[in-house]
Amino acid sequence: MGGDLSPAWTRLAAESPPSTAVQHQRVGCREVPGTFGLVVAPANGYCWSVSLRERFDKALSAGLGERTSTSPDLLPVVLCRATVAVLPVEGAGLSLTGDLRVPLGSSDDLAACGERLQTTLGEGPCLTAAALGEPLVADVVRMTSEWPVFAEEFLSQTPYRSVASVPLTDDGSAFGALDLYSTRTETLDEVMLGELTAQVADPIAAMILAQCPSSDGLSSSVWLDSDTPTARMRVWLAVGILVGRSTLGHSDALAVLRGYAFRHEASLDEVAAALASGELRPGILV
Repeated sequence: MGGDLSPAWTRLAAESPPSTAVQHQRVGCREVPGTFGLVVAPANGYCWSVSLRERFDKALSAGLGERTSTSPDLLPVVLCRATVAVLPVEGAGLSLTGDLRVPLGSSDDLAACGERLQTTLGEGPCLTAAALGEPLVADVVRMTSEWPVFAEEFLSQTPYRSVASVPLTDDGSAFGALDLYSTRTETLDEVMLGELTAQVADPIAAMILAQCPSSDGLSSSVWLDSDTPTARMRVWLAVGILVGRSTLGHSDALAVLRGYAFRHEASLDEVAAALASGELRPGILV
């Protein structure tokens, strides 16, 4: 679905014949709401739908363009913000799952709080979705029933009232999850859940896996081995460790790592490797 860039034509008015639509693709175009996203409407009365994947790619490109040359290590944050930009949610978080859950990135501080709670408490929709290997949605009733400790803290510390969690998979095995937080009590429906899995979560999984040098390191515990991940993945993990052990956001955690590296005349990658391997304890940094 996401890779098909062929226009899906939909008639908005009856005045113009279909044969004239292609001639006016670039004349007076405007964006109007569609069922699963925006619809580009030319002046002739016809339109073609903009797929969720196209909108996500556009938002991601815009986010990458806004990053400064000194912030190359926040791609997970950019991915989360691009996700929020194209879906009917207010927050998003990315994490690795396995023996140890590591929050890789979040769209903002409130989403980071939701991610941190799941890591600290060891329960929540993310871990359940990853264990089941399939997307799930949860409203207040389900959260309270299935993860009571998480629900109590989550509902009191954030404005969110529903969550969707989509596993990040490789060859059918979950290695992480994309969490989507909403202030609305209504959960995402099955159709939207399927769309975002194929057109947002799967591309994100591919981008994260591209940072892993081999197919052997698909769990967070393996990625934490300093000999396995790439330098970039190691920095993401180090940032996630600090976020999970403190109240820092991802940008602030990255700044702490950089400050420590500067004071000790080390590279960011060296500090991240030391933290990921356990040689450097989080308590020394925060």
